[in-house]
Amino acid sequence: MIRAVIRCIRPLSRAGGRGSVTCSVLACIATGLFGACGPPADEDSLRVRQEQSVVEIENGLVKARFTPDSSGLRQEFFARTGGTWERVVVSFHPERPLPEGANKLYDTRITPHRYLVNEGIHSVRVERQGEEELRVHATGRLGMAHVAQTVTLRKGQPRFHFDVQAVLPGPSIRLEYLLSTFTFEREGTPTFVHTPGMRTPSFLGDDTDEQIIGDRIFYAPAVILQEGSLFAALAPDLDLINESRVTSPDARRRMNIPRNTFSVPIEEENYTMPTGIDLNVRTGLTGKPVFSFGWIDNVPTHHMRWLHPNDGSMVRTLDGEHVRYGFDLFVKADAPTSRGYQDVSRFQWERYGRKEFQDPRPQAMPFEEYARLVYEANLNPLGVVQPPVEGYEDQGSWLEWVMGGEPVGGYRNSASFWLDIVSNGKWWNTVSDASGFYFWGEKLGDGSLIQKARQTINLALHAPQQEGLFPVIYKGSEHRWTGNHFDPSPEKAPNYKAHFLTQPGWSSESYDVAAMSRTAAHLIGFYQKHEQDERIIPYARRYADGLLSFLGENGTVPAWITYGMKPHWVLRESAHPGASMWFLATLYEVTREEKYLHGAERIAAYMMRNVLPRQNWRDLEFFFSCAQNPLSTRDVHQGQPPRGVLSMLWGMRGFAALYRATGEKDYLDAGEQVVDYMGLYQTVWDPHYVYAAYAFGGSDTDNGEAAWLNGHQTQWVEPMIWYAKTLGRQDILERAVAAAHASVTLIHHPRHQANDIWPYPEETFSIFDIEEPPWGLGPENISHEGHPQSAARTSPSLGEGSAVSTGLGEAYRALGGAYVDVSKGLAVGVNGLRIQGVALRERTLDLDIEGFLDELDVPWEKPYATELRIVGLPDGGNYDLVLGNASPVKVVASQLARFPVVVHPDGAVRSAL
Repeated sequence: MIRAVIRCIRPLSRAGGRGSVTCSVLACIATGLFGACGPPADEDSLRVRQEQSVVEIENGLVKARFTPDSSGLRQEFFARTGGTWERVVVSFHPERPLPEGANKLYDTRITPHRYLVNEGIHSVRVERQGEEELRVHATGRLGMAHVAQTVTLRKGQPRFHFDVQAVLPGPSIRLEYLLSTFTFEREGTPTFVHTPGMRTPSFLGDDTDEQIIGDRIFYAPAVILQEGSLFAALAPDLDLINESRVTSPDARRRMNIPRNTFSVPIEEENYTMPTGIDLNVRTGLTGKPVFSFGWIDNVPTHHMRWLHPNDGSMVRTLDGEHVRYGFDLFVKADAPTSRGYQDVSRFQWERYGRKEFQDPRPQAMPFEEYARLVYEANLNPLGVVQPPVEGYEDQGSWLEWVMGGEPVGGYRNSASFWLDIVSNGKWWNTVSDASGFYFWGEKLGDGSLIQKARQTINLALHAPQQEGLFPVIYKGSEHRWTGNHFDPSPEKAPNYKAHFLTQPGWSSESYDVAAMSRTAAHLIGFYQKHEQDERIIPYARRYADGLLSFLGENGTVPAWITYGMKPHWVLRESAHPGASMWFLATLYEVTREEKYLHGAERIAAYMMRNVLPRQNWRDLEFFFSCAQNPLSTRDVHQGQPPRGVLSMLWGMRGFAALYRATGEKDYLDAGEQVVDYMGLYQTVWDPHYVYAAYAFGGSDTDNGEAAWLNGHQTQWVEPMIWYAKTLGRQDILERAVAAAHASVTLIHHPRHQANDIWPYPEETFSIFDIEEPPWGLGPENISHEGHPQSAARTSPSLGEGSAVSTGLGEAYRALGGAYVDVSKGLAVGVNGLRIQGVALRERTLDLDIEGFLDELDVPWEKPYATELRIVGLPDGGNYDLVLGNASPVKVVASQLARFPVVVHPDGAVRSAL
């Protein structure tokens, strides 16, 4: 913890508007058995009430009532709004027999191995009552199975923790599912819905009625429901998933996607009975949303759905009779509209992420070593892994030539059908790489890297402009530019599917607006951070003027524009405009031309009106990438829209740029909402069953995929550091550093294998006939098809190259080796360092800091240099700096802003002055 003037743990909930409920006699009778409309309870108090067999507990914020009845245990959960308790969640008991046409998941007659916990527990008692927490324990039987549930309520917390245990009958232990089930107390589909994934038709057809949400996409899992100010969420206990695992000889085995060349070896101890989530707003059993969590297996289908057929085929054999799971149930009646999810996202980092953040993995060596390794690997011949392009010097992943008398170049793709292309697109973007080349060129004293940065800028500025618009793909073998990777159909069709252009001789005749805006924004970023190339701003202005001519009255811009300068119908209204908001606001920062600010603000109004309320991040990744969902795709069982991480990143950066440009706090607040929502797509733990690599800190792509450690995570780093510094939020700062570290997880190196960071690199390179995969390379992600896998390498720009350039590079540039802001209470280790505490006592700054690469199974055994960034001191005077147990060093505040240190092999950190 940080002591004295620094606070490490900040409040989880934010200030917001409060709902109001009229307190009438009827409301009191309907919602409070023991008096709903009395004086507000002391928020610090814990209370127990018992009347006959009914038990009620509360803490002034939330209340639970447990009532045994003939169908099991009725459990009701209330939240206070004003002076009234409002019921938010009720345990779910399906009627027997099920109505005709109802969803069969909850039909326990199908097999005797289906267990609904609420139907088995009857006896309830207060198990523990103290000043800090209350516990209610309930027990019972389901057939021959013994079931127990403990609910814990703690002081000052708007949530209940559930611990569910069962002893299953033997001697052969069989289980189809053990589930806790609830309803949200509103009819129909709530306005805001979130689960980790969509329920939409798979390649097998419309099998949505038999889909659940499998734990293969449990990055930061939660069911989140909100209608107005009424809010509920269920967040699985991730610690218990790991601690209470039970192996099974047949769970996780069935797949509609067979094992293939990328599949890693089966580790039997990690083939456990899975957990899963179900949310269904149209069960046919009630008009209210039903949600559940517990132990349940599924069959993964491409790309990417989780089937649980209700035909008796899903019973599994377990290697133990004791089963256990847990979860936290959040309830609120005064949550800010559509923003209750922020509490869940912050809770998950505080509860799980911060603890996992203390693990030295995935970093196995100093940042500089990663940079040397990756650039050495990518900038030299790679043989069959990335064959050369005819007519060009073989420089591995790097392609360079002369255009218009200037040296140009960039990373090229490694997919066999794109070996010659250099991209400034939405996934692979050489201008984004340029900042990393330049930063590391200065850091390592390598002028060739700075030259490569300039070559990528030269190439981007040579893209021909048509009324400002420009193509983003250069095809080296054909010596020509083409629009982008797609050419969406000009004819409207609701079931339209787009495909990557991969056939020989392919060409595109449309401009990709988000890709152009991202590229132009990165050009300006290079101008601001590195070199003020006089060509950049005029080029960006021309594009901006062309872009503004397509800006609609409602604040939208097209996703694509044809070479005929016609806006395309595909994704005409989506979350893509966030990229253009980012670009226009960034251009205004440099030019101060009002038309660019006005354009960005019109887009922001659209985003705040149409995207933020439901987090409706509808972008091309869900429809056009690997999943290839039709544009008509809808999630009728959950009511959840498609959501893509790419558009979240663009929106987050756009709101940040607008806040910098205007100082308007509404934009900062909007950006913070996006940051917190993105947190639900970042892995906050280390799931045992995702063992192909150490998954913590990595990113998914969208809610229709199942990619762990996807290359998008590199783009999180720079904007999240900015938000953390601006908002003074420790959790966002840690998330940013975790994303930077996760960027390098999938890099082939003996230290990564020996330290169980990426133990299975061979599978990525198994398609090549080579004995030893090259060190320093890596894939785009892992476990993409629903079982433990490595994956293919598509480009350095969405893999090891962007990991070093954008992930580590941006973290190091903004934070140094460790960062402390005394005034804002921020402190984080970055380059192999851990900060345990900070204290400022008069003129002595005590920094409890240590290196932790010595804690690895195979530690880093050489001293290395890095620097501390310490800011926010009361004044610019003299201070005594104490590093760990070392003697004080006398410094002035300006020195502490970039203070050189050496990290020794035993973890000691010492001044380098």
